[in-house]
Amino acid sequence: MKKPIIGVTMNHFLTGSGHEFDNVGFSRQEWTTGADDYANFVEKAGGIPVLMPFYLDQKNIKDFVGLLDGLLITGGDDVGPYLYGEDLIKESALINYKRDTQEVALMKYVFEKTDIPVLGVCRGMQMINVHFGGKLEQDNRRFGFWHSTAPNSTCGDLAHHVYFEKDSRIRSIIGKNSIVVNSYHHQNVLPDFVGKGLKITGVAHDMEKGLPYDMPEVIELQSDRFVMGVQWHPEFIQQIPDQLKVYKALVDAAAK
Repeated sequence: MKKPIIGVTMNHFLTGSGHEFDNVGFSRQEWTTGADDYANFVEKAGGIPVLMPFYLDQKNIKDFVGLLDGLLITGGDDVGPYLYGEDLIKESALINYKRDTQEVALMKYVFEKTDIPVLGVCRGMQMINVHFGGKLEQDNRRFGFWHSTAPNSTCGDLAHHVYFEKDSRIRSIIGKNSIVVNSYHHQNVLPDFVGKGLKITGVAHDMEKGLPYDMPEVIELQSDRFVMGVQWHPEFIQQIPDQLKVYKALVDAAAK
C-alpha cells in the first residue's frame, strides 16, 4: 500500500537579520529551514514527508500541492498582523513576509481547490484561523498568560494540561479527556474571533488562574474534512505515545 505524501511547510530567514542562524552562509543570504522533528514525526506516523521550498513563482504551489495527500503547516515566527487587519505591536517578534505570503497562497489553494486533510501546529493553527477570517492575540504575556516557556525550558518539557470537548475530533483521536503538553507561544487564536466554520475544541484552563479566558489549544473545522490545529508541539515530545496520535490522524486521513 502506497504511503501518503504529506507536504511540510518550512521557515524562511535572511542571515544578518537577527535570526538565530545568522552565522550560517553569507550576509543577507536567504535560507529555507525546518526542524527535523516535523518530518520525522510524519514518517513515524506512516507518511512520507515532502518539504516545501519557497517558490519564486507562486503558480508552482498548485503543482506542489498536486503531489500531496495531506498538508502539515508547521510552527515558526509570528504571524504578521496585517493578515487579519491589525497593526503591529512592539511585542511581536520576528515576522517573515515571504513565509506569510506563500502560506496565504498555499492555504487559499488547498482549502478552495482541494479536499486534502490539513494539520496546523502552533503558528500553523494560528494561520488556519486567520485563513478562515479569525484574529490572533499578538502577545498574550501582556495579559498575564505564561505560554511562552521556551527561554526557561527544553523542547521536551511539559507545561500544562489541555482539556477536550466531549464530542470533538481531538478527543476521539487521543482517547482521553485531557493531555499534558508543552507550550512555546506568545500569540494565540482569540476566542471571540474564531474563523468561520472553526470551533475551539481544546483549551487550557487559564480562567481558574484569574486570566481573561481559557487559552485555545485546539481548533477544528466543523465538517467531515480533516482540518485541525493544535497550539502545542506534539513532535517535540515524541517520547509520549499519545502525541503521535495527532500526526497519525493526519496521515490516516490522507490515506483515505
